[in-house]
Amino acid sequence: MLKLRRTKIAALIVVLLFSRQYTVADILYYPDQFGDRVVFHNIRESSSSIGAGPGQVPELYGPPAGVVSDTLVFRPALFEAKSVGLGINLVDGQLSFSIKALPGFVIDKISIIEFGDYSLATPFPGDMAVVSAALTGFVFTDSGVFSDSSAFTDLHSNAISIGKFGVPWSRSIEIEFPSTGEIDVDLDNTLTAASTLTAAAIIKKKRVEITIHVSPIPIPEPSLSLIGLALLTCPIGCRAKDKKTTKDKRTGTIISSGLRGR
Repeated sequence: MLKLRRTKIAALIVVLLFSRQYTVADILYYPDQFGDRVVFHNIRESSSSIGAGPGQVPELYGPPAGVVSDTLVFRPALFEAKSVGLGINLVDGQLSFSIKALPGFVIDKISIIEFGDYSLATPFPGDMAVVSAALTGFVFTDSGVFSDSSAFTDLHSNAISIGKFGVPWSRSIEIEFPSTGEIDVDLDNTLTAASTLTAAAIIKKKRVEITIHVSPIPIPEPSLSLIGLALLTCPIGCRAKDKKTTKDKRTGTIISSGLRGR
């Protein structure tokens, strides 16, 4: 009986472990988005800081709000880090997607800018509160991997004032690479908030804009040899068309005359 119970417990642990491994990789997929000269596809988000399991799928960015020209826009409603009282809160979100240029164009740069606001409350002597935001982007092409990153931190204490509220913030990066027809992109965003016992800190991400820069594929110029051949052959053809032949009725002689000037 004891052996059977141990077997059941072991089996339950195995099931829980495999279940945990499955749900850790929870990913949200969003519909393809169409710009004027590019298509965004295989759009997905995940998180390494949010727990797994039912109801724990990380919808930090949320579905795309749409595309303006070739700019993909997100309006996150739940992407925030908050600390009230002694503690630290870190929220990490990953956004991945592929971009394909429409016929006649190539992609050569991507720009990402994100916006939000934060508040730091330090009402009592000795209070301290801090927030930070970090953005890192990777672009994968046939020519290699290209990246850029940006971050900021704001630390506030009661010695300065009792706090600051609704402060806007923004971060941006630009990644250039050799022109190509398709790229894969990974973005890693982190928000952090921390505070002392009687302080509070909160930071929110409210908008993300991802702009794709494209160039038209150059039309090949005619070669000098083809231009020279055209110049040589055209006068010959023109002379052949500009001549008219007639037959003298009395002598039977064939007469050839140019039409130019008539």
